[in-house]
Amino acid sequence: MAVYTGALEIYRGEKKTWQMTVTGSDSAAQSLTSASILFTVASAIPAGSISGDSTATFARSTDSGCGITITDASAGVFQLQVKKSNTSALDVGTVKDYSYGLEILTSGETEPRVLAVGIFRILPDIVRAA
Repeated sequence: MAVYTGALEIYRGEKKTWQMTVTGSDSAAQSLTSASILFTVASAIPAGSISGDSTATFARSTDSGCGITITDASAGVFQLQVKKSNTSALDVGTVKDYSYGLEILTSGETEPRVLAVGIFRILPDIVRAA
């Protein structure tokens, strides 16, 4: 199963939304009906699973209001939203690379599967709102 490969970039203190589609090895969309999705950003890759990692810089999930919304379950489409508050407190004087992981737990599964891992790049903001 794959969603995205490559770096996700955001300016410090910016709100940003990515739309992603989960596909199988045959490139067909995977159903997200009753799925739980977890996105975690960390300054270092944690040992073991990314879920439940207490050292995460921040996390987003499909829990109500927690930043991941399944927008078309049958087509495998969801939106990942990073809030301004997720990155505004980070001390970023230059470009800083973190690691991210994206996991899914679908109906009937007992263990989450990794959808994607990669670089989460935070770019320094130049202009600050008053």
